[in-house]
Amino acid sequence: MEIIPGNYVKAVFDFETSQAGEICIKTGQIILVTNVVDDNWVCGKLDGKEGNIPTNFVEKINVPQIKSSQKLFLSIETFKSSEDGDLNFEKGILKIFSLFRIY
Repeated sequence: MEIIPGNYVKAVFDFETSQAGEICIKTGQIILVTNVVDDNWVCGKLDGKEGNIPTNFVEKINVPQIKSSQKLFLSIETFKSSEDGDLNFEKGILKIFSLFRIY
């Protein structure tokens, strides 16, 4: 699956680096691709930092289309509910919610 600027990718492995122009990523993090360097590297933005990451450490995420009455949210932490009716979330999962107003 081809990765292009504007795509989001998910880290499937940790990538540690101290090289200038590269950024560290942790498994499960979501990165916005800002540029494609070549078949092996993309430039991405994460937590206000931008730098190169190897393409074999990430997988493309297919972001679903949403309606104007919906919002897309990304779980940044895992949450296990202990209350009936509360939602559980796994870190790195995209969720779509319909918004409505209660009067």
